[in-house]
Amino acid sequence: MAKKILFVATGTRSGGVPRAFNALAAALEARGWNVCVIFPYHEEIETTLINRKYVLGSAKDKIIENKLLRVFVKTFHELTGWRLFWRGVPRIEHDVIAIYNSGNIMHWSRYSTKPSIAWHHSIIDGERPKWWSVGARMRYALNRQNMLRFRKHVGVSKEVAETYREYYRLSEPPVVLENIMDADEIVEMSKAQASDIRKMDKPRLIYAGRLSPEKGCLRLLSALSRLKKEGYVFFLTMIGKGPQLHELEEYARESDLTDNVEFLGRKLNPYPYIKSAQLLILPSAKEGFGLVIWEALLLHTPVLV
Repeated sequence: MAKKILFVATGTRSGGVPRAFNALAAALEARGWNVCVIFPYHEEIETTLINRKYVLGSAKDKIIENKLLRVFVKTFHELTGWRLFWRGVPRIEHDVIAIYNSGNIMHWSRYSTKPSIAWHHSIIDGERPKWWSVGARMRYALNRQNMLRFRKHVGVSKEVAETYREYYRLSEPPVVLENIMDADEIVEMSKAQASDIRKMDKPRLIYAGRLSPEKGCLRLLSALSRLKKEGYVFFLTMIGKGPQLHELEEYARESDLTDNVEFLGRKLNPYPYIKSAQLLILPSAKEGFGLVIWEALLLHTPVLV
């Protein structure tokens, strides 16, 4: 009988996380695992890019509508393991549970008594809270308490693993397991026809990822604005969605970049766009594992980071 691994995932609406998960799930299936995933936040299921065959649903982590009361209940739960917090959360049979793209869902270490894995994707930026920051210290203590419940920790790069070990003072460093790519599938998907790829004489640049401050998208547009003023010719395609979309669109208008930049939103298959570009730009100040870099290089598209 196949063993079942249950993933609790977040941050799966855009970027490399859902693509990495789909490749990982396919690899686990090929090795005889039964893979399924639920989401801690109710709205995530509607927009996830994770392969639907793995998705069981949402954990409905909104049982209390009053935000202040919910914070209190959540904190009380983290301290005591109060079971009422899990009311409405589906109880799913599994042999192993993995918290994928761990972030702020470490309290899910209490969901199960089965072997558990925390799968870390991001580099922790900053030092541990100082002793005089009482609230921050309490939050850190709760997060570390939850961290220590996991049997194993995984980091998608050496840098990610090291920052988690240092920040949370883990007794053992996380195992480094780089994100999986299905190279043959990526090459095949890149051959698909995309009707909205424009034909032009300008050098074509591309950004593919989440549109959020930590990704450096505003810095990218600022640099391009300067290049345009110096007489350089280019056209940038931005693929992805995120909280900074409207700010970036407004900046492009104010900086006279409307003829040089297009926003295409999320793409289930970004590879034809990456393949057609002369340069992929990754302006992030930090990356846990820049999956899009390896995807671009696989498609023989030069990369600037």
